Amino acid sequence: MTRMDRIAEGSETVIFVGDYIDRGPESRQVLTWLYELNQAYPEKAHCLMGNHERMMLDFIDDPVGRGEIWLRNGGLETLASFGVTLSRAEADTEVAVGVANALEAALPAGMLAWLRDLPLVWSSGNVHCTHAAMSPRRAPEEQ
Repeated sequence: MTRMDRIAEGSETVIFVGDYIDRGPESRQVLTWLYELNQAYPEKAHCLMGNHERMMLDFIDDPVGRGEIWLRNGGLETLASFGVTLSRAEADTEVAVGVANALEAALPAGMLAWLRDLPLVWSSGNVHCTHAAMSPRRAPEEQ
């Protein structure tokens, strides 16, 4: 039985809290699995935005101006998992623009829009999940 089968058969809600990429050579596989899981079971599998997904989106949107920080924090490995390469020396050059376009083209259909729409918080009753810390001094809906 696969992980997806176990989630499909169970009654639990599963929350993934971000940083699906930049943690090793299988970023593409992780994103693809989560995307397909969320598409198949949108009421059971919820994915939240992490700072690494945000950095990747910033790289796609402004590779020369905002991409270098992502590349220093696992972005090169994530690019490689999508079959795209860039050296650190090229990170703040116009070469990065072509690489950002290549990454965008390498993402499966629909994945970029899905990534852009990932929420920061998931809540149910008095349970609140987020990638980063929440302040206990402020109501969850105010954060």
